[in-house]
Amino acid sequence: MPSDSQFVVNANDANFEEVAIRGSTQQPVVVDFWAEWCGPCRALGPLLESLAEEFAGAFLLVKVDTESAPEASQRFNVRSIPAVVGIADGKIVAEFVGAQPEASVREFLAKLIPPPAEAQPTDKTDAPDGPAAQLQLGADLASRNQHEDALEIYLEVVKASPDFEDEAARRAMLELFDVLGSDHDVTRAFRAKLARLLYR
Repeated sequence: MPSDSQFVVNANDANFEEVAIRGSTQQPVVVDFWAEWCGPCRALGPLLESLAEEFAGAFLLVKVDTESAPEASQRFNVRSIPAVVGIADGKIVAEFVGAQPEASVREFLAKLIPPPAEAQPTDKTDAPDGPAAQLQLGADLASRNQHEDALEIYLEVVKASPDFEDEAARRAMLELFDVLGSDHDVTRAFRAKLARLLYR
């Protein structure tokens, strides 16, 4: 299952250490242990490759055919495939086994990839465009499914500039509530925070 993408590489026992382990010190690495005969692997593989393209370098997808990489498979105690392991700075950060729906895979990626707010903390407080930049940061976080971080940003804008762009921050929060659903813990928590802010 060769790949032409710059965000997806194939590895075996010969280059696994270089590509997956040492490579994870440069960027997060997602290792997909698969085999040609594995039906669920054929379902999960294209999803992972699609997300690698979407995230455009936020992580490197390393595909490992267990048939050609028995040592790497044994090293990670792979007993059932597909098995997916997230590595950062040489350490396992998250993992799952079996084909998963896209939403679950995105949650897995969220544990591995630091949100922009962590990578660039100055964006939160010192952005030159003020609330406009914060709204953009919130939108970027939301697009990466970092919903809680996005809501924190929006809440800050509501607090500091509630009327900015026709209450854009408040409206953005309500849209995220709809995405998450009214029963979601994050929705309930931030609805309460927003209500306290607006109706104090």
